[in-house]
Amino acid sequence: MVGIARYLFLFGLWWRERQGRPNYELQPSVGRRAFAGVQMGFSTAMLAPLFRAPETFLAASLFMLPFLGNFLADWWQVSGRSELRESWEAMVNPLRRFGAGWGGLLVRIAVALFLLLRLAEGPLSPAFSIAEGLAIAALALGVLGRVSAIVILVETGLRQQFGDLGILDWLILTGGTVLLFWGSGSYSLWQPEQNWYQRRPGEKEKE
Repeated sequence: MVGIARYLFLFGLWWRERQGRPNYELQPSVGRRAFAGVQMGFSTAMLAPLFRAPETFLAASLFMLPFLGNFLADWWQVSGRSELRESWEAMVNPLRRFGAGWGGLLVRIAVALFLLLRLAEGPLSPAFSIAEGLAIAALALGVLGRVSAIVILVETGLRQQFGDLGILDWLILTGGTVLLFWGSGSYSLWQPEQNWYQRRPGEKEKE
C-alpha cells in the first residue's frame, strides 16, 4: 500500500479531472516531506538482507500507519472534503504536540532505560556496547534524538544475526521508531536534525 500510495493518489486526481470534478490545492506541510524521507530510508533498510520477519513486520506496521493516514488526509483535502481533513488534524495535532514535548521526553527516557537493562544482560560485542553506551548518553541528554533512534533501530536489527529478539529488543524497536517520528521532545540539549527534518536542502532557516 505504501509503495503504490502516490500512484493511486495521482490516478485519483486524473480520474476526477476526467469526471469534470475540481481538484483543490494541497496546503504546504512539513510533515509530508518528513514522512516521505523517513519512509524512503526505512524501505531501503528493509531491503537489506540483514533483517528478517517478524521484527520487520512490526517496524513496517509502525511506519505504514501514519504514512497512509497522511495520504488519506491529503486526499480528503484535494477532493474537497475539508471537514474530514479538519477532523483528522483535530485528532492528530494534539498527538504531534505531545510527541514534540513530554511524549518525546518520556519515550526517550524509557528507551534509554531499556538499553541499560539490555546492556546489563551482557553485551554481544565491544562494538555493540559502544553503540548502546553512546545511544544511552545521547537519549538521556536529548542530543541528536532522531540520529540516535536510527542507530538504535539498526543495532537492534543487527542483533537478529545472533538469535531471536527478546522483549527488551521489541520495546527498544518500538520506542526507537516512535522517536524517529516524534524527536526527543522536551528538555533536549541539541536537536540539529530537527531543521534537516523540516526543511528542504537549500532552504534558509526561518527566523
